[in-house]
Amino acid sequence: MSKKTHPFKFLIFSFLPVLVLLLTGEIMCRIKYFLLHDEDWNYIIAPLRVQDTEAMDHGAFMPPDEGTQKSGQIKIKWYKPCRDRNVFSEECGKWMPRTYDEYCFRGDRVTLKKDPTEFLIFVLGGSTVEDICSDEEMMTTKLKLCLPTVYKNKHIKVINAGHSAYDSKKILRTYTSKIIKFQPDVVLYQEACNEQNSYSRWFDINGKIGNINNRLHHLLYYKSMLYTYLVEKYYFITLKKRRLWTIDLEGLKGNLLELNREVGMGGAKFIFITQPVDMPRFFKGVDTFRWRGVLTRIQDLKNDPQYTYDTAEISFLNQRLAVLYSLDICKENNIPVINILDEIEKLDSVSRSELFYDQVHRTIKGNRAIGRLIGDKLRALLEK
Repeated sequence: MSKKTHPFKFLIFSFLPVLVLLLTGEIMCRIKYFLLHDEDWNYIIAPLRVQDTEAMDHGAFMPPDEGTQKSGQIKIKWYKPCRDRNVFSEECGKWMPRTYDEYCFRGDRVTLKKDPTEFLIFVLGGSTVEDICSDEEMMTTKLKLCLPTVYKNKHIKVINAGHSAYDSKKILRTYTSKIIKFQPDVVLYQEACNEQNSYSRWFDINGKIGNINNRLHHLLYYKSMLYTYLVEKYYFITLKKRRLWTIDLEGLKGNLLELNREVGMGGAKFIFITQPVDMPRFFKGVDTFRWRGVLTRIQDLKNDPQYTYDTAEISFLNQRLAVLYSLDICKENNIPVINILDEIEKLDSVSRSELFYDQVHRTIKGNRAIGRLIGDKLRALLEK
């Protein structure tokens, strides 16, 4: 007579392969997220210590749109913010520090209790401001070299408050919730590309997942990396593609005007800076320095049944649309502007391409040239 197996033991042995499979999947997903997010140990040790998911999110890793692999502007794997590291300088031929302070700022260090002997210039924007280069080689450092060390008997400090993937809405929120507390004297704003981020497929998916109202989901999301991976993969497969045609111009206008108002109420001066890209002024017969012409071109493409959607083309046109529309807003509301588009346009295609390692992010040479352009024009504004 065979020995009778206890039901409890039978269940254990029946589920053991499943448990092993789940554990293996969990381990593999943790390693995947760890490597994908600049070796962030939160993904390995969750849920023992999980910081706010905005710092852990995928916002700076934009999967390319369907069939598009040709533009660095479309796919960027950016370093996770606020983590010191060394980056290799091609010019110097050595590893150099890229650092942040405790407030997630780069550049000159500041404290919440403002030193009355300091004149603080904050630079706001996305990844083009935050910069992938070392502290010594980033654009805001080159900008500062063009300014006097002392202004109105105060020592000038330039603080880089850029944050990868931030658009005007997030920049406004960051200013009103954090930066205003440091009592800046001048606030420089340079961003345009990221106005398109709200149309990214990942942002749609992130919003859908955020709206899930389920206790088990909240218990597992970003706690179990396997669960997180499967949920995100499901939404990538099932969510209908939403194409960007035109950015939210009214939203951009409202954010810029509100930011200008908040800066002014705090006693600082707000200055808008145009964001250059590695594209000529005249693009397929369109003068991209005139936003109404750009808008008309986008609308014509949208209404053309023969047009094959080109993500890189639409992205570039919307970047220029954001820049030039913002310029008009500034002119209408007497907001000071530092416009460097003409100087970049005067360069030939080879010289211009040397300033960028993709369509928008700058090389060390680009940081030097663009930092000098901005710094010289800012000095002229301060001297008025």
